[in-house]
Amino acid sequence: MVLQPDGAKWSMTGAAHVIPAIVLKPLASVSPSRFTGLRVCPLREVAVTACGARELLPRYPKARVGSAFHRVCELAAKGVIASEDALQRAWVEEIAAQEGEMQARWYERHLIPLEATTRDYQVLRLQCFAQSRGWLRTRGEGSGASVTLQVEVQVSAPGNEAVGRIDLVRTLPGGIEIVDYKTGIVHQADEGEASTSTVKPEYQDQVRLYAALYFTKYGVWPARLVVVAADGSEHNVSFSPAEAEDLLEQARKLRSSVNSQIASGCAPEALARPSPHACRFCPLRPGCRAYWEARDNSPDWPADVRGRVVELRQLGNGTYRAVLENGDTNVVRGLTPERHHFLSKDCSTAILCNLRQEGMDSQGRRFLQTDLTTGYYAV
Repeated sequence: MVLQPDGAKWSMTGAAHVIPAIVLKPLASVSPSRFTGLRVCPLREVAVTACGARELLPRYPKARVGSAFHRVCELAAKGVIASEDALQRAWVEEIAAQEGEMQARWYERHLIPLEATTRDYQVLRLQCFAQSRGWLRTRGEGSGASVTLQVEVQVSAPGNEAVGRIDLVRTLPGGIEIVDYKTGIVHQADEGEASTSTVKPEYQDQVRLYAALYFTKYGVWPARLVVVAADGSEHNVSFSPAEAEDLLEQARKLRSSVNSQIASGCAPEALARPSPHACRFCPLRPGCRAYWEARDNSPDWPADVRGRVVELRQLGNGTYRAVLENGDTNVVRGLTPERHHFLSKDCSTAILCNLRQEGMDSQGRRFLQTDLTTGYYAV
């Protein structure tokens, strides 16, 4: 993906190991989850949300399982799953759906089956079943006249500048509760206090923005904001109407500012905010010029390399050893031919992402292939 304001239209069927070009487009709206990402790097959110750019790096298997987890819980909350047998089938079907998407992506096929490549797969499966069974019990017993549940509640601001979909809205005698489910790590350790932790700031802002959108649409402020972790634990998020409304205004202004830059024909690099934090989990970084210009060889940045292929040798175990130069020398071992066959086809300059750095010796920096290592022709 060569991020540029003009160029060839991006195609879902682009050749493997080739980074396609896209055309920047304005954001139609911003969601709570996209807003927190937009603050970190506008370029990434524009490319994914407005331009439909596909990921250039594989998703972590645990994230794939997390998507299935979330979907099964959603079906249980809606009452689509009504029995234990249906719950078991739903898990199998949702995992199969994730693996179907992975099969269509040349850089993820080797991560199938998820059961074999996902750390804590069985733990996540059991946690999903526990949460879903809770919904089955709630549906079976009936919520009663004093409690109502709404799943996947659509909310929006006037003009749809900001839109969202709330996982769960609980109406209790004490008021409305907005619930947001997360399957990843919910907490961030407090600085200097190893024994305590708080909900990640980005998750807090997301649920506060949901509160503002709910009020904008329905005229009622929630009494409680809750983030639910994979283990079913609930974590309160404090808020005030003033700070929630301020977040909504920030979202509107940020969207307007980004769209104005795009309309002016700015270079994509003007939207980029490269940093170790912003780029570490970015699935588009192989094709981001701003990323390659900003990064250095410190361990804070992702273990990626880009440069001229000055040596390529197949070792006795069948794997490749590649040497890439770009001002310094990078030696990468363990590259499997079936995943990196492009290296042997007149590839003069390459990109290799998601490596594991082993150290440095007289030959240069040394790296090993990982399960997530992905290669491209450099642009």
